[in-house]
Amino acid sequence: MLATEPGVIVPMDRIVEALWGDSPPRAPSRSVATLVSRLRATMGGDIVIGDRSGYRLAETQRVDLSHAGELVTEAETRAQDGEPASALAAAQAALAVIDAAPVLADEPDAPWAEDARRNQAALVRRARLVAAEQAVHTGDVPAAVAAAEAAARVDRLDERAGRALMRAYAAAGEQGKALTAYERLRTGLSTELGVDPSPTSRALHVAILREQAAAVAEPAPAPLSSGQPELVGRSDEVARLVGAWERTVSRHGSVLLITGEAGIGKTRLADEALQLAQRTGGLGVKARCYEVERSLFLQPIVEALAWLVEHLPARTLREVVPDRAGALAALVPEVAALLGDSEVERGSADVERRRTYDAVARFLRRLAVKRPVMLVVDDVHQAGEATIELLHYLARRSEGSRVLVVATVRAEEDEHVVATLGAVSEHIDLGPLGPGAIARLAAAAGQRGRGTEIARRTRGHTLFVVETLRGLRSGVGGIPPSLRAVVLARVRRAGTAADEVLRAAAVLGSPFAPATIAGLLGISTEEAARRCERLLETRLTVPTGTAYEFANDLIRESLYDATPLPTRQVYHLRAADLLADNPEALARHASAAGDWRRAGRGWLAAGERALLRHAVGDADALLTKAVEADREGLDLDVAGRAHLARGRSREAMRRYDEAVADHGEALRLAREAGERELEMRALRALGGPAWSGSGRAVAQGGAYLVESLSLAEQLGDRAAQTNLLSWLAVLSANRLRFDDALTYGRQALRIAEGIGEPDVLAVALDGLKTAYAYQGELAWLHVVLDRLEPLCRAGGDLWLLQWCVFESAFPLLAHGAWDAATAKIEEALAINRRSGYAGDESWYVSNLGWIARLKGDHAEALRHGRTAVAMDSHAWWTAAAAAMYGTTLLETDRRREAIDVLERGLAGCERHRTEAYRLRCLAALAEATASKPLLLEAEAMITSIGAPAGAAWLHGADAYIAVARAWQRHDEAQRAETILTPLLAASRRTGWTAPVAPARTLADALRRA
Repeated sequence: MLATEPGVIVPMDRIVEALWGDSPPRAPSRSVATLVSRLRATMGGDIVIGDRSGYRLAETQRVDLSHAGELVTEAETRAQDGEPASALAAAQAALAVIDAAPVLADEPDAPWAEDARRNQAALVRRARLVAAEQAVHTGDVPAAVAAAEAAARVDRLDERAGRALMRAYAAAGEQGKALTAYERLRTGLSTELGVDPSPTSRALHVAILREQAAAVAEPAPAPLSSGQPELVGRSDEVARLVGAWERTVSRHGSVLLITGEAGIGKTRLADEALQLAQRTGGLGVKARCYEVERSLFLQPIVEALAWLVEHLPARTLREVVPDRAGALAALVPEVAALLGDSEVERGSADVERRRTYDAVARFLRRLAVKRPVMLVVDDVHQAGEATIELLHYLARRSEGSRVLVVATVRAEEDEHVVATLGAVSEHIDLGPLGPGAIARLAAAAGQRGRGTEIARRTRGHTLFVVETLRGLRSGVGGIPPSLRAVVLARVRRAGTAADEVLRAAAVLGSPFAPATIAGLLGISTEEAARRCERLLETRLTVPTGTAYEFANDLIRESLYDATPLPTRQVYHLRAADLLADNPEALARHASAAGDWRRAGRGWLAAGERALLRHAVGDADALLTKAVEADREGLDLDVAGRAHLARGRSREAMRRYDEAVADHGEALRLAREAGERELEMRALRALGGPAWSGSGRAVAQGGAYLVESLSLAEQLGDRAAQTNLLSWLAVLSANRLRFDDALTYGRQALRIAEGIGEPDVLAVALDGLKTAYAYQGELAWLHVVLDRLEPLCRAGGDLWLLQWCVFESAFPLLAHGAWDAATAKIEEALAINRRSGYAGDESWYVSNLGWIARLKGDHAEALRHGRTAVAMDSHAWWTAAAAAMYGTTLLETDRRREAIDVLERGLAGCERHRTEAYRLRCLAALAEATASKPLLLEAEAMITSIGAPAGAAWLHGADAYIAVARAWQRHDEAQRAETILTPLLAASRRTGWTAPVAPARTLADALRRA
């Protein structure tokens, strides 16, 4: 009952009559008070206001009818202003609120609900008419027809509804239906009211007959106002916001950057945009970036999404996130709680970030199908690199969506943001207020006639203007010379206690919590909370979630600059202690106080945290600060760890030379500090992906790994031993030392089985798998794959899974099942692309070309070969691609082209000299050129392959065959046959027969010769 008359006190006698009619209880007012007490106990003490004379619903309680009324009014206003998409969205939002069922459907006979029901019917009619008329303008003809038919059904004599239906049918190309609708309207009016249709209706009828319905405009209603206060001096900027939102609602989303100097009004304009979205039925959410949260991956976006998850119906969420639940749940735990566990895959740092960006983009786009979405991100100049990357990602995928991102950027710090987002976003560059706007503000503040003077002193700076007028209203004599003077004057008026809190808060930065203020000032938390609350009266601060923040950054900066340096340093040191759980905040305060040792540790922790979430750009920046913080060599361990972690971030960005330099510096610092565990990790890094990826000498990389393994054994780190042994197995196989590879792989497996952890076991099996695979030991390969593949799939490790699937093709190609083997390699290639390890793609493509050649499809082999050699890839695969493509060119009698490709491949091996890839190029080039020196070197490499008795490098059969053919060209058949003997023997023993068929044919020819 109270909800039917929001804001109005309903007298007690009406309440009693509604509840009990002619049979009230003995003490009705007491009974009503008891019911109200129960209601407050159930739904909150502030839901109902009043006493025994009457009650009303609190203003904080939103009533559907009132909300719908606001939306309908906004829809009509937007329609009059020529914004059909926004008008349609607002009207549809209103209908979603009130068109599902009658008001108080469970009280059908309650007379006190009649006015509310009449109000509902009127609002539904207005909303349907706006929706029908504006949907025609936006081209959404089905929506126009549905809304017009619904309106006309309710009142068949409603001329406006009849005209809306006629227009909708005409827009749908159904002239007959439009004319029938007019005839039905005309007959009804004549029969029941004895009148003809209005001139507008008759004119529309004629226009439809002439197929010119659009030429007849609907009569303009009386001008409406949304009742929203004007943003003085910003009419052009507001008009651009309205235009951007109108385009967004019409499925042309975008990113809009609001740039300008601090205090110029960027946040206020962004808030105006947010209110616009909410008034027109959109879904608006706001987030703010903070400098000390850059290591928290996408923190502002996480907060915005968490708010949406908390406030949206569970059914809606299940509709918009199911196919990206894993990535979204990793970002926003509330999604996991709602939707349950989902499959998780682990790829490269690039892919993990892209997968998250894609999950956010899809979530917002799908949500916007139901209601247009506006995401406001404030202070993007303080955002981490990952957040800026995400905004760029959203901008590139905005077309066709109903998502508008509004981002504010401080002009003094916007260079990187604008460089990243400038080409994919719209801009509003916010300048000073004009003299006319300042004069209007001055007049409204009771300072008419002082506008010119205020404009001259403030130069139109919005915050300075506002603060000056506020000071003048408070009785300040004259206009202060600067914004700082204005702020400090207000602080002095607030009193000593407020001054203390504000200066402490200025050192803390935004946001600041009462508990932290208490720690800084040495007062109780309760006292700090009281002081923070009283500060709101000064309007220098505002509440934000569970904390407070300054109303504007310039206010904080003015207070900070006015606080003496010794006081600031004391506060910074205390803040570092109090904020130890936030490493970025700790580092910022420690560095401000000159405590570089603590600052370095804080930046290191923040950088490592960012690295864990694959925010490699942010990690690199934070870890660079950690490196620079140790400017006096005070903490070698921290500096070493920072270099090592930064090397990992640069490795992930494929900046291999820089990564190797960092790993080398980490090793130097570890040895200087005597930190053996750090030394072990640095050595492992030096022998890892950055070393080989940059094409450095494989022998030196292997030496680093052996040294690291020795330290791991001394330290008793069994997980590290497993990892190192497995990688040594892989490295040894690529160096054609298969006996060593098997030894390392078996040792790794023994240790891993003792540890018993699935991830560790998978790493060990991967090393052993590599040793078996390239020797063609199919029986053992099956045993390992049967254990390894389920572990990779369960753990979502795409790096290991791609190799597992690739090498599971080996038994198929060994027996000549070319199509099945091709399908397996294509599956591995798809996983590789999903994983983001782009440097490995050419290896898979090269093997597809190899299989095509083996089955005689030289055109396909050449196509794959050309693709592979053109790719930017790992140094190993560059050589492999050249060797495989060069061999195909030789088989197709394109010798000159083959020599050119093979020479480039061989030159690429000169730095790293990894035997498997050097031999592939060398052998093919020896065959192509008949060069005796090249041939002798290739022969020496083949005969020095380290393999168990009866084994050979079966995956490298091409190299054996090329050397044998070269000796055949030199008329040394016996020498050629000797080269092929171990290959053929291993082929017979293992069953690796089909790829070796050319070797058998050549051997037969050699014997006959």
